[in-house]
Parts: sequence; structure tokens; C-alpha cells
Amino acid sequence: GRITMPANLAAQYGCGSVTLIPGASGASQADYRCYSGARDSFNYQATNLIMTPQERTNAFFLANYQITDSINAFAQVYHNKTSSNFAIAALPFDARSDKVVISADNFYNPFGVNFGADVAGNTYDQFLTRFTSLGQRRSYYSTVTDQVVAGLEGFVGDTSWKWDVAMNYGHYTRENTSYGYVYYAGLRDALGPSFQDTDGVVKCGSPGSVITGCTPLNIFNINDPQTISTLEDYEARPTYSTTYQMRSFEANANGELFTLPAGAAQLAVGVSWREEYQKNSVDYIAIADPDGNCFISQEACGTPLSGKYNVKELYGELYIPLLSEVPFAHLLAVTLGSRYSDYNTFGNTTNSKVQLEWRPIENLLLRGTVAEVFRAPTIDNLYSGASGDAPQLNDPCLGYGAAGAPRDHEAACGAPTGATAIPATGIAPAANSQTNGVWSGSVAAGFELKPEQGKSFDWGVVYDPEWLPGFSVSLDYWRLYLNDTINRADAQTVTEICYEDGSSPFCGFINRFSDGQVNFIREPIVNLGRLDTKGGDLALRYRLPDTAWGSYTFGLDGTYIARYDNNTNPASPTNPITHVAGTYNNSYGLYSRIRGRLFVNWQKGDLGASWRVRYIGPFDIANSDAGCNPISAPQFCGVVSSYGSYFVHNVSASYALPWFNSKVEVGLDNVFDKQPPMLYQN
Repeated sequence: GRITMPANLAAQYGCGSVTLIPGASGASQADYRCYSGARDSFNYQATNLIMTPQERTNAFFLANYQITDSINAFAQVYHNKTSSNFAIAALPFDARSDKVVISADNFYNPFGVNFGADVAGNTYDQFLTRFTSLGQRRSYYSTVTDQVVAGLEGFVGDTSWKWDVAMNYGHYTRENTSYGYVYYAGLRDALGPSFQDTDGVVKCGSPGSVITGCTPLNIFNINDPQTISTLEDYEARPTYSTTYQMRSFEANANGELFTLPAGAAQLAVGVSWREEYQKNSVDYIAIADPDGNCFISQEACGTPLSGKYNVKELYGELYIPLLSEVPFAHLLAVTLGSRYSDYNTFGNTTNSKVQLEWRPIENLLLRGTVAEVFRAPTIDNLYSGASGDAPQLNDPCLGYGAAGAPRDHEAACGAPTGATAIPATGIAPAANSQTNGVWSGSVAAGFELKPEQGKSFDWGVVYDPEWLPGFSVSLDYWRLYLNDTINRADAQTVTEICYEDGSSPFCGFINRFSDGQVNFIREPIVNLGRLDTKGGDLALRYRLPDTAWGSYTFGLDGTYIARYDNNTNPASPTNPITHVAGTYNNSYGLYSRIRGRLFVNWQKGDLGASWRVRYIGPFDIANSDAGCNPISAPQFCGVVSSYGSYFVHNVSASYALPWFNSKVEVGLDNVFDKQPPMLYQN
């Protein structure tokens, strides 16, 4: 563990924080030495599971019934049950963030000062440890998903018109129980004042005022048998459940509308209605208060919440052939489409597209599409209840407000009672302990979530040359931009946006102790900014003429990302744009500029084989222009770690059994056991 010392004891040890000497009892101040992060930090990764144990059971039922020559009834039923669990490192205990006071009058406290914080927000020196004697934190999940789709489909007389109507009902329930947590309401008494009574037994409370049913806890030595036994008495096992339900109805029709000189105009139309509902239930001991705390560790706290929304939609798409079989226009056609959506949560919207296809000659196709892009918030974006987590944070306010230094970022760095609550010496520059965060959907955080909106542009060419039968090539350019992108605002993003813009609504997500250190940060789903991306796709196909040795097909698919920029706060002129293209970013993933796939298929009679190569191009971690944060991590500005490209080879072989209507296939993935590069979060 790590214990922060008051000034008089810090001078005694010659350092600001101490840790227990291995093997010592912790009963006297001589049992401690200065804490060294390099030597004494807890390696939590060593006990985190890498693979998630799980078991899945699936069943499905499909049915069709031909009612008449032109009407067919269908039904689809799906069932899935998944049992899974995870295990991570033992529970971290931060007496301040967990609102527990280790009393100066606790019998086992050798320092004679308070540590931690109380529920009223009064803070003392920090005390950090891990409840390793309780074992790993672990949770066991049971998830059941069911879906039913049923409807009718058919034709209208002898016309080209087809229609279908269907209803869709689905739901899932997820229940889980967590282990390895501690009931802090009891722990507060166990760590409060205690004394050794005349019978030699250490008791909670004070002489003449003993707290019944309470056993004092020696948290200064978590490996002591008495400590282990007492902790087990206070272990908590909260339960949680989530229920989701979806109901929808839709009707569609499509067919030829009228005939033009260049061909038949075709129309597709449809209407739909959908309702989604979600409910989160939380164990009583894990229900979070407005500050994100509950009777157990903040990371296991949550809020019960339920909500629903519905949407009514109408769409139409019209294909019009303009020219056909004329000079410079073997085919010229346009497609117009539009969709009207009415959400009861935020209103209605109409999004349209126009698509053009032109074949100047039979073997050459030029195509282009311009479309309005729209994405509504999901039920999870809106109604996920609050839950605790432990985000990584480089707090830009550490060291802020020191004597003589300006205080021009009060919204981000000010304490709950205002800037005057920050000590005259400023916020301690030492690194935070584990930061507490509160994840949630937008409703739980009181944030008005809007839909994403933008446009997409696609232009392409397809060529199938007559002089090389079996060969085709296509090349497409695409560009997309989205405004008001929906993402989770992590603790780092929240603090940085507020630090730069004190009027940002994100400032209300930051909660600090009276000394300016972080208490907790809300991390809800929000509209974060703008996304811009563009690039190109290439596809080659070549099927050789059949030979006595069989038939061969070759293919190549490739993608080039020219741009992938995320701006989390366009309103701020100083907000850095994250240029993701060509990099690995822990918030977005791996975005190599070039990715590709090469394959060869061989077939002779019932025997077949294939060889596939996947290519991941070179990439960087960080980059020289905006791969760092000048506020919280200026030491990484301009630092680039470059990684090379790599290939993965897969092979397979198959044999058809037509007499049994079956096929047998065997394969080997990653033939040469290529290991991907090791990447780091920061």
C-alpha cells in the first residue's frame, strides 16, 4: 500500500508517503519505509484474466408455409443463452475516494492521525491498499436472448410488385453477481475509534460506548490472519440485472412503376414502427447516491434506471433509367431516395440521397452517391444507468493555484465550494491515486443527447474489359463527415475540454475534494464533436479459363485511409484534433492507412482449396503534429513510435459430398504463427 504522511511525519521519514516493510507487523512507525513507485507499485495485470471463460447455447426454428400461389407465411425464432465470467485484480481501497475514515484513535493506527475522507466531504491524508486477502474481483453473468420474427410475403397478381409485412419481437435479460467487494458501512465502524478493553479484547468505539457486532480491523497489515477474517465478514456480493425489449412492425413493397424509353422505372416504399425499452436494476447495497457512492466500492455502484422510446418511419426509393443503348450512354440512370423518421425523444428528421450510374460503354461503369447521414442515439446511449469505473487520468490541474500563480481555470480546477477552497499552496502536484469515474447514458447525467448528422460522398469506377475475360477492377473514393458525434466522454476528455473552455457543460461533470484533488468524474455518453474521414477502396478479380488442372480465381481487396480526424470540441480554437489515420490510438483502435487481402481459390470437381493473406500496413503510436496532449502530457509531444507492416496467412481445403448435400472443410489460420505487435495504451 501507500500512506501519505502529514508534514511532521514526512520530515521524519524524509518522504511524503510510506509503505509497510515486507514481513513487518505495522504496529509501530519503525515498520514503514519510503514508498517507491518503481519498487512498490501493485502489478494488477498479473491477476487479470486475458481470456473470458464462457459457454453458449443456441437454438433456432425456421418455418415457411405457402398459403396460396402468391402468398407465403414465414416465422423465425432464435434463442441464445450465454454464461460468462471475468476476474480482475483484488479490490483497490482508497480511503478518500471510498469515503472511509481510518481514525487517529484506531487501536492499530501507529501514526495517530486520520486518513481518508468522511461522507460529508471532509478530507484527510491518503491511505491506499489492495484487499488481496479477498482474492480477485470477479463477476458471473447469465444472459438470455430471444427473438421472434413472423410475417407474410407475396406478389400482386401477375405484376412485378412484391410485398411483405412482418412483426419482430425480441428481448434479452442479463443477470450478474459480483464478488470481492466490501461493505463500507460496516468497515467505517471497524476502522473508526477502537480500544483494548480490560478483558484484553480490542473493541470498536470507546470505553463505555462499545459498538456491538463490530470487530476492529487492522488495515495496516492486510496479511494478518485477524485482518483476513474480519475482511471476510464484511465481504459484499452485489447483484445486478438488465432487461431489454424491442417490438417493431414493418411493411414494404417494390416493383415497376412505369416504362420509359430507356427501361422500367422502379419504386420501393415502406413504413415501420419500432419501440425499445430498457431497465437496469441494482442491488440495494450498490445503489449510488448523487455523488456516485454507495455502501460498497464506488466502482461497483450503479443506479436503477428505465426508459423507452419509439420511432415511426416512412421511406421511398425511385430508380429512373434516363438513357439506354445510345452513343456514350450504354446506360444512364438515377436513383432518388428519402426517409422520414419521427422519434418521440427529439423530434423528426428527413434524410435523402441521390445516386447516379453511367455506362458510357458496356464494360465501363461510373457511379456516384451523395447521401445525408443520420444516426439516432441508441437505447443504451440514453438509458444506461450510472456505474463506477477507474479511468486513467493525467489531471491538468495538478500543481494549479500555487502561490503567485494565476488561477484562470477555476471551472476545471476549483473545489466544490469555489476557488477559495483550494489551499494557498495550490493543488498538490503529486500524481492522483486511482481516479474514480461514473459511466452512464446521457439521461442519468442530465445531458441532452442529440442525433449525429452529416453527409457521405462516394465516387467509383468499375471496368470489365472484353479483351481480358474473367477480369474486373473497381476503384472507389469515399468521404464522410459527422457532426455531434456520439461517444463516451472519458475522464481525460472531460477535464481537458473544461480546462480549455470554462463555459463547457462538461465542467459540471468534475467533482473535487476541498483540496482540489479529484473526487469523481462523470463520464456519460455525449455529443462530443465532429468526425471527418476519407479514403479509397480497390478490388481486383480474375478468373482464369478452366483447365484440366481445375479452375483458379484470384482476388485482391485494399483500403487506403487518407484521413480520419476526430475533433472533440469544435467550438474551442485551441482544442487539438486527433489525427487517427496511420496510428494506433487507445480510444479508437488501430487505423493503419493501408489494409489489404489477397486470395487464391482453386476448384476441381468436388475438391477445393484456398489461400488467403491479410495485410496490415505500418502505423505509429502518437505522431508529431497532434499525437500528444500539450496540457496533461507535454512530455510526449513530438514522440513517435513506429511499427512495421505484417502479414497473416490462412489456408483451407474442402471436399463436396453432393450425394449427402454436404461439404467437409478443414483449415489452418495464421499458418506461420505470426504474432501481432505489442501495443501500449499510453
